[in-house]
Amino acid sequence: MSYCERPRAVMSALITSAAVAGLLAGCVAPKTATKQEAARSAAPGTASSTDRTAACKAALVANGIKLFSDRPAECQSLNEAEFGQASDQAMAVIMSSVGTPSEESPLPEETTSPPDDPGVAKIGATQWFTYEDGLKVQVAKATRYKIGEYASGGTPGESGIIVTVTIRNGTKKTADLSMTTVKLAYGANGDQAEQVFDSEHGVGSGFEGSATPGRSRTAKFAFAVPKGRQRLDIEVEPGFLDYESVHFEGSAK
Repeated sequence: MSYCERPRAVMSALITSAAVAGLLAGCVAPKTATKQEAARSAAPGTASSTDRTAACKAALVANGIKLFSDRPAECQSLNEAEFGQASDQAMAVIMSSVGTPSEESPLPEETTSPPDDPGVAKIGATQWFTYEDGLKVQVAKATRYKIGEYASGGTPGESGIIVTVTIRNGTKKTADLSMTTVKLAYGANGDQAEQVFDSEHGVGSGFEGSATPGRSRTAKFAFAVPKGRQRLDIEVEPGFLDYESVHFEGSAK
């Protein structure tokens, strides 16, 4: 079967070069060999069919993108069957040099770790969260304790956590800290902890007053957290609507 007899859809899928694809445009229906052609191929003293086919194939390959329907001089003596064989062989040579289409290689997986959330810091005295204007917040520690007998919130005698928060005013103006809020969530599901006011352990209502530029203030906040709940997420919002809240993650000591 010559290349022109192949289904066009199949041939188009095989050919990746636009130039080679032009070969299909010249496909014409093969003609039945005439008696003169058959006699010419069998005439004594002429080159053998194999030699003539090989010469035709070489000419087709040399012509490259030239349409196979335009027979080179080396192919004029071939009948249709011989020309079909030569064109198939030439097509195989051309296709081997062009290559076959391949699937697009997938993009390599990103191996770099995603950047840390800029709104999350670690619980401990070594990390601060700094706002653009210079205000700094730190959750210095989270300590387990037993809720006092006269505490408001939680259950007396049950497990609680005292959170120590420090705010350092690195801005150029006095910062009002009286409306600072602190919240605590615990466990894998982020259960909201109840805040505890326990004067017996020096835990009051949080920050009072303000901090002048360059000064720091520290306050303690208590929460009722069941035993065994080690994963903590502490949210601090300095002032009232003055700053976005920041989160501190870690565990209680």
